[in-house]
Amino acid sequence: MFYRFIAHLMAFTIALTAVAQTAAACPKCRVATADLDEQSILASPDAATQPGDATARTGAFRGFSFAIGVDVPTAYYYRGYLQQDRGLILQPFMTASMNFQPRDGLSIQPYVGWTNTFFGNDNADLSAAHSGGIGRGVRSRVTEVPGVPPSNEPTFVIDLVPTGGDGRGWYESDIMVGTSIYFKDLFIDVNYHVHLFPDDVHDTMQEIGGKISYDLARLWDRDTPALNRTFSLRPAFTIYTELSDDNGGEETFMELALEPAWRFEAFGRRAAITTPIAVSGSPDGYYVDTSFNDEDLGYFSASVKGSISLPAPDNLGKWFLNGSVTYIRMLNEGLEQSNRGDRDDFYASIGIGVSF
Repeated sequence: MFYRFIAHLMAFTIALTAVAQTAAACPKCRVATADLDEQSILASPDAATQPGDATARTGAFRGFSFAIGVDVPTAYYYRGYLQQDRGLILQPFMTASMNFQPRDGLSIQPYVGWTNTFFGNDNADLSAAHSGGIGRGVRSRVTEVPGVPPSNEPTFVIDLVPTGGDGRGWYESDIMVGTSIYFKDLFIDVNYHVHLFPDDVHDTMQEIGGKISYDLARLWDRDTPALNRTFSLRPAFTIYTELSDDNGGEETFMELALEPAWRFEAFGRRAAITTPIAVSGSPDGYYVDTSFNDEDLGYFSASVKGSISLPAPDNLGKWFLNGSVTYIRMLNEGLEQSNRGDRDDFYASIGIGVSF
């Protein structure tokens, strides 16, 4: 089944490459907004000077970075599973990082990120999602019962477990600790991620994983630093495996993405547009059908994202306005059922962030 999953992903990726050539998105909770500010140390003509710095920094340690912001989406999908699509949704975040540059073209950034999700409404009629379901006062818990001879086929038992909340208010709190590495056109991010649910609508989940991407624009623009290019083209591979999941078993999530990025000036401000497309899957049951049989593919998504820098005094940091529109399509019946029976959906987001 795993090899069939890989074959499906490879075929899908080849098809996507023919439709739209792409680049890699930033990891969750990072400072970047459409690559406008992330890794500015590598984007500057002099690798020892960040844009806006009066003097060059010396030595391997290049300082600290801090970012805060908030996004306001019309719906919150987590890896294809709908968490909320009604009422006000707020997702404030903050990130703190250090920047080390042991040599030109190489940057190492350890970071800590914290993202929160707040809902104005509960989801009383939303079907159970991968993380245990969401509803008013109860959540579903799936337990696998090992099979017995001669078939040895496992069965699944679904229990409804009382919770202390209804999904309204402080729904989720995510903490991420990791390191991002930029080496010329190669990007690697490795992190540990814990999902907490203050309102007790789900149980705690922990996972480890990361992302790798490479800017193919180097093939025709070798002399320009990666984030100083007007156009970049990054294929990316993401993988996360659950270390613990009190809602059920520990599974693995995978995603192949392609994302082109254009950087330009608009109204005298730095701006960027990205058009990422992605397909997700799992080799071991992160996605299942309505009978809880493993599904190889999860969802397909295509987005248009834009960012523009905002005028602000130098001592107040670098401000950005962000917006996006995303199309998502469920690629299996189980995922479709968990999303109120909808196979397709569109959702949008607008946000503001500041980095120091």
